[in-house]
Amino acid sequence: MRLVAFFCILFVSVFSLAEEDTAFTFSIMEPLGGTVPHPVGWSLREAHGSNHYKWMVAEKFLENGSFSTGVTIQAFPEVREQVGKPASVFVHESISSLTDNARVLSKCTSMEAGIFERICSESHETLTINSITEEYRIDYSGFWNDEIDLGVIVIFGVPKARFAKYEDVFEKMSRITLIDLERFRDDT
Repeated sequence: MRLVAFFCILFVSVFSLAEEDTAFTFSIMEPLGGTVPHPVGWSLREAHGSNHYKWMVAEKFLENGSFSTGVTIQAFPEVREQVGKPASVFVHESISSLTDNARVLSKCTSMEAGIFERICSESHETLTINSITEEYRIDYSGFWNDEIDLGVIVIFGVPKARFAKYEDVFEKMSRITLIDLERFRDDT
């Protein structure tokens, strides 16, 4: 299955040293069977579209499905077919668009991350969530591989006032496995 080939990856990106006293568990990211680590008590929601996969892990989801502290992971297979441009261009444009109205704190240039290239951006942004407007710390990571035509956007967000408390949590959560290869193994 061609789609399976797109997701044969393990994401590991480092944001800081891990806090040792937070108990972690894993949630399964269906339909690919990958896992995302997160603190016990946090939950996973899926919102897949016709041309992408989307998972959100949050400390608490609000009634409207939004959250103030958590991560969103979006995988875009067959980018060239879907949007008419290479995954590298799609990811760069997406990260640029996402940070257009942000106060960018830092950016990393393109770097190798396993079979992918990666860019990142850390920012402060004023957001309104559930009628509450406040400053947020948002960390964006974009991954791509033009050869397998796959782009991935990972967004960590937390109110700026609480970032120090969650920085170590986000580092642990960044160790995402996008697909469970055993699930798709053909033993015939």
